[in-house]
Amino acid sequence: MCASDSFVVVAVCVAPDGSWSAEQYASTVEDGVELAMSPCYNGYAFGDTVSITGVVIGGGRLHLGGETRSGSGEWMYQVSLIPGFHDVIVSDDYLAPNDQGRVVLRRNQDLRESSAVAPINLAVEGVPMASASVQLEGMQPGDTVVTQTYLTRQTDSIELASTVYPIVHYLPASFVEPDEEQRVSASVFNPPHARGVQAIYYGQQALTLLPVWSSVQMTDSDVTWTSVPAENFAEISFSIFGDRNSRRVRASKRWVADHGTMGLFLENNLPGYSAEWNIPSPRQKVLQLTARTADSVSSTAVSETSNP
Repeated sequence: MCASDSFVVVAVCVAPDGSWSAEQYASTVEDGVELAMSPCYNGYAFGDTVSITGVVIGGGRLHLGGETRSGSGEWMYQVSLIPGFHDVIVSDDYLAPNDQGRVVLRRNQDLRESSAVAPINLAVEGVPMASASVQLEGMQPGDTVVTQTYLTRQTDSIELASTVYPIVHYLPASFVEPDEEQRVSASVFNPPHARGVQAIYYGQQALTLLPVWSSVQMTDSDVTWTSVPAENFAEISFSIFGDRNSRRVRASKRWVADHGTMGLFLENNLPGYSAEWNIPSPRQKVLQLTARTADSVSSTAVSETSNP
């Protein structure tokens, strides 16, 4: 692709079950040469795969090859993945504030052929997690908060623990590989608003939320606003969801500024875009602003849900 000014790119992914996701991205050449679009649902492994099975003792959540499975008591799992060397990670599911939590980390397992993984006993093999308190700045009355901890590497993000604010559970630094980052996340809900912040965790005691986004008008295909809740943002997105399908338009801050726009719309007449990739009566619409720094990502969103 060659561009000399602002541009719009569309990508559509049709999954094996017939559902689809479409993404429309508006940007400029000044935003950089790397273009990242991810409309596809990653729950399908395309190409040659192997079947991996196993047993988890003690409940919890399994992370393997980009897939997630969960169960309680003693439970079995099956995952189809691309042959290779993979980490097998099992963590406790939702934790109460006073729970310690444990994580099993089996690194670099040879899974080049279909096979059964040795049973995983979370209580026996698991590494104890540490806990700390993190305060959120910018909360409002009525906010409900869930804190989560993730282990991220390249495009993979693994949820290690989820609990009640203000507690966070995290892995001791010695168990985090050099190419990984441990991130703490806070998700704040106060319908129709949702806000969140995720940051590389290094023991900080406070995280800052973006303001609530108000003065927004949505239709089934576009959205307008009178002002943005933060001037220093990376992009704005507008998404609509059907029963099985979804559409999203994203625009970079530079594109929004260059076009002087106070809204976004889902374009149906772009070259190559099929009429079947439309959602005439979406069940949900979401407007979101995302801000990024060197070690954190913050968002503020507002949504509308239609009655079935």
